[in-house]
Amino acid sequence: DKFKTQVHYYFAAEQYAKIVDLHSTVTLSELNDAWTLYRIGEAFYRTQQLPKALPYFENAVKLKKYNLDFQEKLGVLYARLGLAEKAKDVFNFVLTEDAARPLTLSNLGLIAANTRDMDRALYYYNKALSFDPDFETALMNKAALLIYQKKNADARKVLEHLIKKHPANPQA
Repeated sequence: DKFKTQVHYYFAAEQYAKIVDLHSTVTLSELNDAWTLYRIGEAFYRTQQLPKALPYFENAVKLKKYNLDFQEKLGVLYARLGLAEKAKDVFNFVLTEDAARPLTLSNLGLIAANTRDMDRALYYYNKALSFDPDFETALMNKAALLIYQKKNADARKVLEHLIKKHPANPQA
């Protein structure tokens, strides 16, 4: 239909504000296409309207439970909204379906670090890096954790690797 096509077009063009404007022409209950729901949620997410993204991501996941990218985005949103337990549940579901998900592992590490479980956080970062040794988020989080633990020599090695693989990263 026309609405779905417009959302897809604006999403591909990264015109998220247009999707946000367009979304008001339909009600959430009228939407039964997981990709359209996801794209609207992503538009809200990208325009920093996180609470408004939530029902769209949740409904996309209801329709496509085994789309792990949808699940990961929902977990990230839960985490960003301060819903750590819900985020952990989503991330653990993702790992039961595919244990080799660096983004999920890195996010579980961040949740662990935020609750001061530094050993668990380091475990998750290392696990993420075992699947993708150059995964930028896990490298950044691991370096920050090592600096926090005053393990500066170890942190320096991680940061050197990060800078080599991601020279445009300003934080590194």
